[in-house]
Amino acid sequence: MADEIYEQCQGRLDAVFVGVESGSAAAGLNKYLKSRIANVKTKITKTWRVEDLGNTFASDVLKGTTFDGWVKVDDRDAYSYARRLCPSSGATLCAAVRYAAQEGLPDGARIVVVLNDSARNYQSPLLSDEWLVENDLADESTTQQLLYRAIDKYRGVSLALLRYLARQTSISSSLDIMETNGFSQVPVVNDARGFVGFLSLENVQLRLESGQASFEDPVEKWMYTFSRSGSGNGHKNYKVITPDTSLAELDEFFELFPAVSTSSNA
Repeated sequence: MADEIYEQCQGRLDAVFVGVESGSAAAGLNKYLKSRIANVKTKITKTWRVEDLGNTFASDVLKGTTFDGWVKVDDRDAYSYARRLCPSSGATLCAAVRYAAQEGLPDGARIVVVLNDSARNYQSPLLSDEWLVENDLADESTTQQLLYRAIDKYRGVSLALLRYLARQTSISSSLDIMETNGFSQVPVVNDARGFVGFLSLENVQLRLESGQASFEDPVEKWMYTFSRSGSGNGHKNYKVITPDTSLAELDEFFELFPAVSTSSNA
């Protein structure tokens, strides 16, 4: 590989970036290119959570090898690039782009980025939108794309296609629906399919364990009911969340509550 890079670049190369797995490729490239090209910079990538590259130790094969530096890449940046490549390649590409921007390289400078063979080892986290969001690895652009995708998925969907509970549905049946679909909350509707509240899995389980609730109870007995007055049956006042609600306001809401339902109008 080192010989091929040298020939393809016709012996003119300013910097090369490579991620470290076992370290053999990085060490070999460093030794070969430095023996052929004066002043070439060899940089290796350092991440934390990215598979293969996120190691906390230096391989023995790297001992005695002098590189021009490690480039530390934030995991969020790595996975941002990773949506176009694979995670480890994303980290290495990110390192090269940063280096080029920070070093003020002259026009015509040539940088090589060595990428991994494929994404076969990284598809589980890389292609999981939920995993990226849960681990805070989605940058602003990726988060926006995921949001738009989620909105488009349900735009124009009829209520009949969505999961909900009728007020008279038993707790037993409700738990089956929630566990089958992995729901922690489910909306509850009235006979006219108007949204009247939601059932919380955590709350129901606590009520059952304490003996307050039974599996035959209707969900309306234990659901959280929307009551603008904040009075009656111990129901608390609720806050209206619409598509126009600011993210800052929504962030404050999530400090107190685990889920939110939005309304198209107040």
